[in-house]
Amino acid sequence: MEVKINREIREYTEAMYFGLSLRQFICAVLACGVAVGLYFLLRPHMGMETVSWVCMLGAAPFAAIGFIKYHGMTAEKFLWVWIKSEILMPKYLVFHPENLYYELTKDEMILSRLVDTFISRISLTMLPVPNPHNTVCVLSWEEARHWQSRSSGYSSS
Repeated sequence: MEVKINREIREYTEAMYFGLSLRQFICAVLACGVAVGLYFLLRPHMGMETVSWVCMLGAAPFAAIGFIKYHGMTAEKFLWVWIKSEILMPKYLVFHPENLYYELTKDEMILSRLVDTFISRISLTMLPVPNPHNTVCVLSWEEARHWQSRSSGYSSS
């Protein structure tokens, strides 16, 4: 003997009529009733193809209400949540980020930036003196002329 059990117990629905739940059955009957009513109401005034499209569009909301769930909510529950969140209690949520790591290390970061800036400015003003005998240095044209004039003893200006 084999018994089928749903994987998710919360999604279990009892089938009452033609394999449909009571909610689905009532909505299907309403959808059919709206489609038939629209057909007999509009048949003398429109063509057959237009009437059939209008019947489908008229029945679709009732079928959707009975069969579709959005985030696990039925149509009435979703409508109530939407009215409550958009009309009765609307809130404009503004996101203000909070970086706890930055708040904790803000002082160290500022100090580190100040030290880095200070050291970089000192190192830019204190260029090393190149040793022409055992060091290879890449200098700009003006710096090369300057060091050449200092080492040879004559000035080119």
